[in-house]
Amino acid sequence: MTKRRIVVTGGTAGIGFAIAKRLLLDGHSVFICGHDAERLQAAIASLAAAAPDRVHGKLCDVRRLQDVQDMIAAARSALGGVDGLINNAGVAFIEDFESVTPEQWSEIIDTNLTGVFNCCHAALPALKEAALQGPSDIINVGSRSGRYSFKGGTGYNTTKFGLQGFTEALFLDLSRIGIRVGLIAPGTVATGLGGTSPQDWHLRPDHIAHAISAMLDAEANACMNWIEIRPSRPPA
Repeated sequence: MTKRRIVVTGGTAGIGFAIAKRLLLDGHSVFICGHDAERLQAAIASLAAAAPDRVHGKLCDVRRLQDVQDMIAAARSALGGVDGLINNAGVAFIEDFESVTPEQWSEIIDTNLTGVFNCCHAALPALKEAALQGPSDIINVGSRSGRYSFKGGTGYNTTKFGLQGFTEALFLDLSRIGIRVGLIAPGTVATGLGGTSPQDWHLRPDHIAHAISAMLDAEANACMNWIEIRPSRPPA
């Protein structure tokens, strides 16, 4: 496995933290971001216990392009470059449409869609530079909710359907310059996102991290463009 320099957004908890932990175990260097200073420092301290010289981070609100540009600049400086971007930061709510507020709608669109655009846009120069030397990847953490709607999902379904289309179009744009673009679409993960209570049958964050590790480790001329993960034991 080629050792990589990877940015993980939303890396302070849940799936993002599990991804960062797995990538460090694989020998990569990782830069995480989050929007809560206390959680960010706690996550860095926990991750650094096993890899003190290969984990860094910065506060960042992915909804704000300037924040993202500053974060990517810090990652390039700390890691000596960036050749992997994992867009994991996201929010969710489950509400009947009549109860959805304009503020909720703006937050979920700005985080789950515009946030991914901001990160890809800001990281593109670094990823293009890295692609001249070896593998360069963008992996977006989507959801099975990007293909299958659910009641109360007008906000979340919209963003995950949109992220799927964005990812597929971005692959077509960037594959010609050597940047692989893929999406991982998990079923329900036991993180409590959107107020969903974790259940024994839910996927675990480690399942998603393991799959992303495999995506990054693919042969240079192969792109795992779409991976869907479902619980092997569905609810009773």
